[in-house]
Amino acid sequence: RAELADAAAAATALRPDATAVSGWRSAAVDLEAQSAAPEFWDDAAAAQSALSELAALKRNVARLEEWDAALDDAGAALEGLAEARGDAADAEFYAEAADEALAALRASLDAYEVDRALDGPYDACACRLEIASGAGGLDAQDWTAMLARMSALRRPPCRVASVGGRVSTRLDPRLAAAASIRLD
Repeated sequence: RAELADAAAAATALRPDATAVSGWRSAAVDLEAQSAAPEFWDDAAAAQSALSELAALKRNVARLEEWDAALDDAGAALEGLAEARGDAADAEFYAEAADEALAALRASLDAYEVDRALDGPYDACACRLEIASGAGGLDAQDWTAMLARMSALRRPPCRVASVGGRVSTRLDPRLAAAASIRLD
C-alpha cells in the first residue's frame, strides 16, 4: 500500500491541472474537425504541423488515462490481496497484478519526466556533433578517438541518440581523417 501511495503521489505531482487537460481535449477535437475539412491539405506544412500537434495532444491525454488505469488496477489488486488472506494462489495472483500495475505506472511516469525535460523549443530539432582534435598532436587525437567511441560514432546508430526514436548517422571517414579522427 505504501508503494501505491507513493506512485499515486508521484502521478498527482506530475499531472497537469484539470484546466490544461480539458484544454488538450478541446484542442484535439478542434484539430480533428479542421483536419476533416477539404481545404486542410491546401497548405501541406500547416497540415503537417496541425497533425503533429494533434498527435501530441492525444498522446498527453492517453498518458493520463494510462496513469489512472494503472492506479485503479493496482488499487483493485491490493483490495483483492487483502481479501485473499487464506488462499495462497489468489494472494500470489493479486500481488503480481499489483506489482505489474505499479511497474507500468512507474515506467510511464519516468517516460513523462523525460518528455517534459525535452519539451523545449529546440529539443525536437536536429543537432550535429563534431569532434575534432585540432592541432593537439597524438594525445589530442587519442582523446578525440575516445570521445568518438563514447558517442558510438564508430558503430551507428549512436546509443545516446537512439533513445526516444532519435537517429544518428556515421561521420564520413574521409571527413574524419581531415579532422584527425581515426574511425577504423
